[in-house]
Amino acid sequence: DTKWRRARAGFKASLFNKFTLHAEADMDFENLDPIYNRLTDANISWKANDTWTIKAGKQGAAFTLDGATSSKKLIGIERSKVSGNLWFTAEYFTGVTVSGETGNWIHNYGIFSNDAGPEFGDVGDEKYFFLLSTGYDFGEEMDADHMIVRLDYVHNKESENLGTKKLENVVSVVAKYDKENLHIHGDLSFGQGFDGGDITGFVLMPFYDLSDTFQLVARFTHLSSDKSNMLGLSRYERDLVSGKGDKLQELFLGLNTYFYGHKLKWQNGIQFTSMDDDANDGGEYSGVGFTSALRMSW
Repeated sequence: DTKWRRARAGFKASLFNKFTLHAEADMDFENLDPIYNRLTDANISWKANDTWTIKAGKQGAAFTLDGATSSKKLIGIERSKVSGNLWFTAEYFTGVTVSGETGNWIHNYGIFSNDAGPEFGDVGDEKYFFLLSTGYDFGEEMDADHMIVRLDYVHNKESENLGTKKLENVVSVVAKYDKENLHIHGDLSFGQGFDGGDITGFVLMPFYDLSDTFQLVARFTHLSSDKSNMLGLSRYERDLVSGKGDKLQELFLGLNTYFYGHKLKWQNGIQFTSMDDDANDGGEYSGVGFTSALRMSW
């Protein structure tokens, strides 16, 4: 069998040098009736000046290391389990954001409906979350291409049909060091549940460019929670173990092959994963997995 992990189609148009219209749909190539799943990006943005851009409509909520990275540009094959458990994996929400760069400062602020419906019909039925993200690039001071340190904060309102995680507050400190062929990216995150349960996690991901074509990747992830059944595994591991746990660790080792940058790449990786389940209700896991993925976009 062949797994179509993701297929999307859409368009992007620039208008009057100030506005950008972006519309994109998620397609199901495994079950073609219907082929359409949902809208992902469906927004209009206005470049107010050389610094600030305002965007309204369905768009990604960018926080945590991998949650703020486009799926087209992921270094690991899948987003890390820190993002999987603390970021809002529905990804696309209706909202308004203001983003920009002033000198070495990087800003992204937004307010979103937390319904995560396929279009816009349920926007007024649920509540909201807001996102505050500010970072600074210390690259010049550190004699590096980039040394970005960013603080992300999300406050989420509880409602009946959340499209988000059941977390009231999420704080993430993201760091990215890039110098020539060496890259070290990391993320320290904390989430507070509506019921008072807390999740703490960190990820460290060094990767090295062997050439313009080949790249070695390593990633270590650790997560823990102070209540049972707050942590979940990744997509393909959930096919084996559907339960949840309270402590999770993973080591990922990979090789990326770039045929045409991120627009055409072949990613291979092996992951060693373990999850503890104090509740002993079906979440315990220990396993090794290998994944090979071809990503193409234009």
